[in-house]
Amino acid sequence: MDAGGRARSGTVAESAGAASPEILEQLKATAALFPDSLVDSELGEVPEGWEVAMVGDLFELHRGFDLPKKDRKDGDYPVFAAGGYHGQHAEFKMEPPGIITGRSGVIGNVYLSLEKYWPLNTTLYVREFKKCGPYYTYFYLLGCDLNAINSGSAVPSLNRNFVHTLLCFIPNKELLNEFEKVAMPFFEKIKCGDIEAEKLSLLRDSLLPKLLSGELIADNRLAHSAVVA
Repeated sequence: MDAGGRARSGTVAESAGAASPEILEQLKATAALFPDSLVDSELGEVPEGWEVAMVGDLFELHRGFDLPKKDRKDGDYPVFAAGGYHGQHAEFKMEPPGIITGRSGVIGNVYLSLEKYWPLNTTLYVREFKKCGPYYTYFYLLGCDLNAINSGSAVPSLNRNFVHTLLCFIPNKELLNEFEKVAMPFFEKIKCGDIEAEKLSLLRDSLLPKLLSGELIADNRLAHSAVVA
């Protein structure tokens, strides 16, 4: 191992040593879920106990729902198009967590919704999680080169039936369950951060016009005190 490798290994070891006992136990438990040996498969060597199957065995994609602009009513539920977030609507079609990707026009992007949502007909959404949970599904689709299976000519298109026939690795159930358990808190924190950012944005939008018009006057003494403190 070169000096750079030794330095990186030392940093990892130091980080592990500085971790709390709870985190160390979790790391050990997770490592124990990975098999020690590899076996041959259609896709090459895989950890023992894993299987090779079709994507359709992991989860099931379905086409989104029509929602003409004239029928939209402003509301609390996010709407997703092939290109991502596309405004809000007063009704929803699917419960969270939701995994959405582009079906027509834009393909290759993957979105996750932690609230009730409406996937438009230009998208594909996961209707059923069969052998894996939503967070594994999200990262699996992110790792897929969906643009490589574009079935359109003039307009990029993604055929869900073709996606379902792709071969993939399926880890053992215990590892998949552990992944979902570990991933969930991180996404919940992201959601909380988004909510706080939205609140701050609304506060800025309400205060800034008042500051510019002179209706509200900032107290420079308070700002100076905060800087000094």
